[in-house]
Formats: sequence, C-alpha cells, structure tokens
Amino acid sequence: MRQHAPCTQVAGDGDWGQAVRALPARQQQAVAYHYVAGLPYAEIAGILEKDEVAVRQMVSRSRKRINSFLRGRCTIYNPRGDCRCRIKKAVDEVDLAAEYEKIGDMVRRVNFYKKSETILPSKNYWENLL
Repeated sequence: MRQHAPCTQVAGDGDWGQAVRALPARQQQAVAYHYVAGLPYAEIAGILEKDEVAVRQMVSRSRKRINSFLRGRCTIYNPRGDCRCRIKKAVDEVDLAAEYEKIGDMVRRVNFYKKSETILPSKNYWENLL
C-alpha cells in the first residue's frame, strides 16, 4: 500500500489551490485530509463516513482531475483543453457572447433603475392599487 507524504502546499497556493477549489466539496476534503494532513485512507473514511475503498477512489479521481487542471487540459481552465470530464459538454455548449449580452442587459437595467430612483420623487405608486 503506497502512502503519500503530506503536501507542503496548502489550498490557496497558486494553481494547486485553484485546482483543489475546482473539485466538489467532499473531494476537496478527501484531498486535503490525504495530501495536506497526511492522514491514511482508513482514517479519512471514518471522518467522511464512507467506505475506505470509496475514499481511495475519490482521492484517485481527484488526483486525475487536479493533474488535468494543472496540465492545462481542463476545459474550465483552458477552453481548448482535451479533458473528458462531465462538465466538458456543458462548458462547450455555453454561448459566451449570448451570456455576456444577458449580463450586459441586466447591468443596463440595474443602472436604469438606480438612476430613476435618484430622479423620481420618492412616492409609493402602489398605494393606489392596494
């Protein structure tokens, strides 16, 4: 059984921290317990209330995801990446131009409403309708 030495980097240190934060919460915990704290799989399984085999699998999959992220293969990190994760299809289907247009429209509306609040008198126009 191969044991890994505790990692000297902590979450938040550059690209490694970004890669860990891109993982789901449970996987982040498992990676932190294993690589940062240096805990054995059995102890992590007890903490996460999972089977040891499931924890090993979770850490292994997380390691593969982190590796893809750090090598620039992750679609989230590099749109031209060649990763095969579940999120690739969703990322590929996003029309960024349309999404930016929606956000721009929302910002314009908010700015309009904020400006109108400063110009219009403060009066409750809904009183007559109630």
